[in-house]
Amino acid sequence: MSEKFPVLLLLASLLCFPASGQAGPSTSATTAASQQQTTTADLKARISKNPEDYHAWFELGVFQASAHQMQDAITAFRQVIALQPSLAEPHNNLAVIYNELGKWQEAVDELEVSLKLNPQYTTAYMNIGDMYVKLAADAYKKSLETHDRSDVRIRYSRLLHINDPEPALPEATPESAHKRPQPQPAQAVAAPLPTAQQPVSEAPAPTDVSHETIAGSLPATHDILSAVEAWRLAWSNRDTNGYFAAYADNFDPGSQFSSIDEWKKSKARIINSKKFIRVSLDHIEVAATPGDEFRVKFLQRFRSDNFSSDDKKELLLKQTPDGWKIVHEATL
Repeated sequence: MSEKFPVLLLLASLLCFPASGQAGPSTSATTAASQQQTTTADLKARISKNPEDYHAWFELGVFQASAHQMQDAITAFRQVIALQPSLAEPHNNLAVIYNELGKWQEAVDELEVSLKLNPQYTTAYMNIGDMYVKLAADAYKKSLETHDRSDVRIRYSRLLHINDPEPALPEATPESAHKRPQPQPAQAVAAPLPTAQQPVSEAPAPTDVSHETIAGSLPATHDILSAVEAWRLAWSNRDTNGYFAAYADNFDPGSQFSSIDEWKKSKARIINSKKFIRVSLDHIEVAATPGDEFRVKFLQRFRSDNFSSDDKKELLLKQTPDGWKIVHEATL
């Protein structure tokens, strides 16, 4: 029995895609790829001239997601959020990406933020419903792996066939329970707006936004945001090696620790004691400092099985032979 789940919708941006979604007979895959590279290069050129062009960042994120350049797309949409924190759409698009990466809880977290920003956002409601179905099916699947019960099989089958047109539902079998739901690749397709059933043809306009400045050149800003995102993902995945790799060898652990090694032991003990960790960052600001370092400020939302907090944080990053690394962090 095949497992079926609905595909999340990825909003289109300024770029208008063909209505049919099919190329003409003279268009090859190579030509399409070349056109996308050209468009991406044009967008990066626009951003290089004006790093605060959130329309270009939004469009770049759509192109990168459609090309399965997921980490780059995450960085682009995080930049949109930093520039226009009142927009719900980039959070929805991040949810699409996390869905494809198999990070379903992070997708739900982004959709919850999206709906908080826009309670009338129909697409986000549909998407979060789909994610809840996935999470519920996964829970029933794990239950079947532990103990085969007919009532659980029936519930599991109903979730797997939730979009089927026929009401008759065959039962899930223990053999089918080992298969994890496979999300479909994110597609750069037009999604309906809540009030006008038309494809999104441009990045959404901000409403009541306090403008936040992202300083620095495009390459530096992009690399710094990528480094911060890698740090956040490693922390959320309880990956201590990846987490510590985000810090420079000369990182200042603070006066409460006598050395970096002592700080690492303390951090590893805390991370490993958690059953789960979820970290999200909002209102990100990046600014250059006089000493060739970059200061990144944001609102950090930390959730675990036994502790939650919302804190304003600051990271100081410096370029090293191994890339941008954290040399100092503080709670503001």
